[in-house]
Amino acid sequence: MSRYGDMNLAIFDGLDPGGVLWQPRLEYWYAVNHARGTLPTAVAGDDIRRVYDYCHASVRYFGHGLRMRYRTVEVSQREEGKSIHRTWRTPLGTLSDTLRYDEWNLSRHLVDYQVKSVDDLRILEYLRLDEEW
Repeated sequence: MSRYGDMNLAIFDGLDPGGVLWQPRLEYWYAVNHARGTLPTAVAGDDIRRVYDYCHASVRYFGHGLRMRYRTVEVSQREEGKSIHRTWRTPLGTLSDTLRYDEWNLSRHLVDYQVKSVDDLRILEYLRLDEEW
């Protein structure tokens, strides 16, 4: 295990890691530059773990550890090109938003938000209260 892995484990054990553990999120940067063939020469042939080592950094572990569902809200989505249109139907009304993927289909961002008027806040509150984690 690398020094940075040892530091990470020390933190989880409640111990002094002996320094500052740097955990940048390099995954998207790596994926885009790998796809474009524009990784720096020093790491061009390496996988993401080697890039973290090269940067003297620790992998920042993240993911979807928590699961959420709705009790009564109906959720649907449809894809259209690089866009995903999502809809939430509640007894109080409907909210919708749109996500769009980047040119490499590696990440997506909101281009149309759920709340479009003050009246939508009542529906959004219903969504949050209907969630189960």
